[in-house]
Amino acid sequence: MSCACSWPSYGARSPGQPRSIRLLNGRLINVEGRRVDFKVSASDDKEEIGSGTHQRIVIDLGSFNERLAEKGASLRNGGPDSFRHKGLPADRGDG
Repeated sequence: MSCACSWPSYGARSPGQPRSIRLLNGRLINVEGRRVDFKVSASDDKEEIGSGTHQRIVIDLGSFNERLAEKGASLRNGGPDSFRHKGLPADRGDG
């Protein structure tokens, strides 16, 4: 298993001073199926400078890589998921 796909949501409260001590905190707040949510915050040596949430999705890396390879083959062969199908030019200038 591996983690992929993140949806961060952060809010900055104040700028951090150069060379100040920085502390990052993360706390697991929810697990629902494959989704894992964290509450995160950052502080310098005087105050909290930002906080928010961070979400990750746990994936099966083997299955993901198989699907990625299949999609790549479809794109190379001009299949239904090709760039041409999406309305983009056939020659994208990438080789």
